[in-house]
Amino acid sequence: MKRFVVLMIGASWAASCGGPASLTTVQAKVFTPSCAFGTCHNPPKGAGDLVLDTGTHSKIVNVPSPQVPTMKLVVPGKPEESFLYLKLTKTTDELRQYGPDAGESMPPGEPLEAERLELVREWIANGAKND
Repeated sequence: MKRFVVLMIGASWAASCGGPASLTTVQAKVFTPSCAFGTCHNPPKGAGDLVLDTGTHSKIVNVPSPQVPTMKLVVPGKPEESFLYLKLTKTTDELRQYGPDAGESMPPGEPLEAERLELVREWIANGAKND
């Protein structure tokens, strides 16, 4: 499956949506509706050993990826080094460069819209703060 990602150039989440990118917003607009439901990334043990329900910050920021332990899920200030962001923006084939256990691109099916990807990118780029 091919994944095409369109990033907003020159427009931040804050400029386009009226507020700073925050974990609260990422949780409400990305993780809860697209990740933490059914048998996906919800308690007690999410798919790929990743749970993205409430209290997400301590589970993902500066935490090694269960799939690629040499990479952290979220590296504050560095979306392009954050495995969680790569899972959202790379194809399954592209993810294989990080290791044979890197898994598939997420979410399954259609990729997230550019606006929600930008929200995640900006939150990480701004330090992945726990608000």
